[in-house]
Amino acid sequence: MLGGSAGFGFPLDPSLYTSAAVCNWSGTVPSCKPVQCPPLVMRNLEPLEVVHYNDSYQGYVSFHCPLGYRLRGAIEIQCLQDGSWSAPPPTCQEIECPPPLPPLNGKVEEFRRYKVGAMVKYSCDSNLVIMGQPILICQADGTWSAPPPYCTIGCPYPEISLSNGQFSPIKFFYHPGDSVLVTCDPGFALSDERRDKLICNAVGKWFGNTGECLLVPTEPGPVYYYDEYEEDEQDDNDDDTGNKL
Repeated sequence: MLGGSAGFGFPLDPSLYTSAAVCNWSGTVPSCKPVQCPPLVMRNLEPLEVVHYNDSYQGYVSFHCPLGYRLRGAIEIQCLQDGSWSAPPPTCQEIECPPPLPPLNGKVEEFRRYKVGAMVKYSCDSNLVIMGQPILICQADGTWSAPPPYCTIGCPYPEISLSNGQFSPIKFFYHPGDSVLVTCDPGFALSDERRDKLICNAVGKWFGNTGECLLVPTEPGPVYYYDEYEEDEQDDNDDDTGNKL
């Protein structure tokens, strides 16, 4: 009987063979064929992307999911000695952020789904101001870009129209008891210096009445007059060389 074997990746085809008594071989000489795994079925796996593909023995296939998707399964599979793949192809699962909860005494824009890149905007009820980021973005890891904000009593920057001036200090939020002063632009002055500030009260409203920034009048400068008689008289007293006569 004659036996044979092949190395890894090259199985005998079809099997071991024996010799007959009359010295005639019972079959043809076997051959070694390279192991190759079957083609991967990628149907219905979109948007899964193949980064590297080798279906021979010890070859591997690697996969990738685009932004906004999470890979579920093996990121890489290998062709085994028996001609099978080490695992089935993975899938791409769309990433979503959890629904945002509205703040107490406030609200948040609601959507059916919160995919990567989706933005939500928070707002507060009247006389309340928002603390934290008012706009959050769903990130690629399925989390929001910042903790959810909350609503509290306070005053926003004054919306009172003030020509030729501004309120300072400039902030997005003022606690009850905080005040802002009127600062007039250069060349302008407050009409009533006693009305130079607003105060944020306990219910989140501005209290006070400010003056106006008015243009500061400027004093007239010196006026120069041109005397033609004096100039003519001076010319008559000069000779052609410009010297006095």
